Amino acid sequence: MIRVAVDFQTIRYRVTMKKHNTQCKYHADHTANMQIARRGHAREFIDLHTHTTASDGSFPAGKLVREAAVKGLSAIAITDHDSVAGVEEGIEEGKNHCIEVVPGIEMTARYNSEMHLLGLYIDHSNNQLTNYLQKLSVLRMRLLVKAFSLLSSRGISITPAEVMVTQSTLSLSSLADHLLIKGLVTTRMDIDAIYGHVWEEWQNNLLTPLECIAFIHESNGFAFLAHPKRLDNDDAQILKTIKLLREYGMDGIECIHAEHTPADRKKYMCWAKQLGLLCTGGSDFHGAKKSGLEIGTGYGDLEVPYSFLESIKDKQLKE
Repeated sequence: MIRVAVDFQTIRYRVTMKKHNTQCKYHADHTANMQIARRGHAREFIDLHTHTTASDGSFPAGKLVREAAVKGLSAIAITDHDSVAGVEEGIEEGKNHCIEVVPGIEMTARYNSEMHLLGLYIDHSNNQLTNYLQKLSVLRMRLLVKAFSLLSSRGISITPAEVMVTQSTLSLSSLADHLLIKGLVTTRMDIDAIYGHVWEEWQNNLLTPLECIAFIHESNGFAFLAHPKRLDNDDAQILKTIKLLREYGMDGIECIHAEHTPADRKKYMCWAKQLGLLCTGGSDFHGAKKSGLEIGTGYGDLEVPYSFLESIKDKQLKE
């Protein structure tokens, strides 16, 4: 298991106080970037959930920012899966286009199968965070090599390049999807029989939701549950999970997402208000790897108001 040096006394304090009181220097360094969209911006929409080639998107960070400028967005967040490698490039490109680029991440947590937690306004140079992400990346590659080897021993010889023809990223789950699409296996039970124990090893090395939230806070950021609709088909169970995450110190919910219906968006915003949580929203843009999904507008009906970002900044200033 990947071991991380997290001070849980500090975590307990943060869960109780919900403070981000060590970030003054970091946020001072980013004041200019944060103020770009505040100063008389005519554009009012944002996208706080996007991916670059640093994880499973098809656009490098610079191109992503330029696309956001073409779409007329005021701000975007770069939230790659378990990676901050594209953040710095995005911030620098944002200065050229008067677009605020929020440093972010989408962390994978161990919960049933998986849970994703967005971190916004993180210090992407935080050593604890970057060390953990590096270890996770090494583990992912090691387990993929093991999975490919096990498949080969069963007479299924495929390459990573072949998987990337049908998938947007290379992971154990995308490998499974490729096997099913190509008819190389019949069911997921077949996959479990071949490399299920490898998947279990991956799951066992992920951080818990509490630990992910703590990492985001230790990196001076705000933690949000990503696309809550994916967690469960039962609203009561989703709400129960959100309440538990709030006890862990989670700051808010991704209320607006490309996969959410208008009714979903209204419901999640209502829950956020009732529970005293912040709202965020985004397209979950992956470039060409998600056909028909556009930055800023999702599948055509997505509008994330700048007021969401203002509320996060207001809380940031108070703390």
